[in-house]
Amino acid sequence: MNVGLCGAENTATERATALRIVKLQGRSDAGKAIQRYFAAQQDNARLSLNASTGTVYLEGLISKATVRALTGALGQPSRPRRLVVNSFGGEARAGMAMADLLRKHQVEMTVRGFCMSACATYLLPVARQVRLDDAVIGLHGRPATCREQLSLWTGIRQWGLSNYLEFIKVARLDADFAAGTPRMSTAISLSQRPDRGAMDGKTRDWLVVDPAHVERLGVPVASISSTQTFDLLAADPTGSLVGGIHIY
Repeated sequence: MNVGLCGAENTATERATALRIVKLQGRSDAGKAIQRYFAAQQDNARLSLNASTGTVYLEGLISKATVRALTGALGQPSRPRRLVVNSFGGEARAGMAMADLLRKHQVEMTVRGFCMSACATYLLPVARQVRLDDAVIGLHGRPATCREQLSLWTGIRQWGLSNYLEFIKVARLDADFAAGTPRMSTAISLSQRPDRGAMDGKTRDWLVVDPAHVERLGVPVASISSTQTFDLLAADPTGSLVGGIHIY
C-alpha cells in the first residue's frame, strides 16, 4: 500500500504526462530532469553497490525486494554508509522498513533527482546527513493523517474490506513512525490537503519543498549543489513535469 491514499491524488493520465514532457522538450535544461523522472518511477527499484566508495545507489520505486537488497548491501564487508536516491516513493511498509535500516546503520543520504512520497516521508527524515544534488522533494500525505480524515464506510467502499483492513494496519505503523520521527512532520501533514498546503482550495498533485527550506524542517542538510530541476518545476507550478505543485 502506497503513501498517498485518500483520493486527493490527481493521478496523471498518460496523455497529460506526455503533453507536459512535449512542452519541456525544447528546453535545454529539461533533458536530465525528464530522464530522472522516468528512472525514479521504474518498478522494483534498481539497487547497486560501489564497494570502493561505500555507496549504495537506489533508483525506482521502493518495495519489499528493495528492502531485502538494501539489507544485503549494508551488510557487506565494505560497510557502505551512503545512499544515493532517485525515487518516486513506493510501498509504505517498505519505506518504513528502509528507514529502520538507515537509522540502524547511520546512513548518509544524497538525493540526486527525485525523492517523492515514501522516499520523502520515511527516508529523508531519518538520514544521518543529507546532500541535495539537483533534488526535488515531494509530499502528498501519509497513511496516519489519511486515516484521521477517512470514514469507515468511505474506506471500505473505496478499497474493499480486506484492503481497508490492511490500510488500518499500515496507518497504525505510520502513526508510530511519525511519533518517533518529528522531522518534516508539519509539511507532511499539510501535504495531505487536496491543495497541498496552499490553503486556496485548488487541487494539486504535490507539495514540493524548496531545497533552501529543507533544513528548516529539521533535516540535517550538509550541502545543496544544484537546484536546476526544482527551478524548472517552480517556473510552471500548475503544469510542471510532476503535475500541479505547491512550493513550501
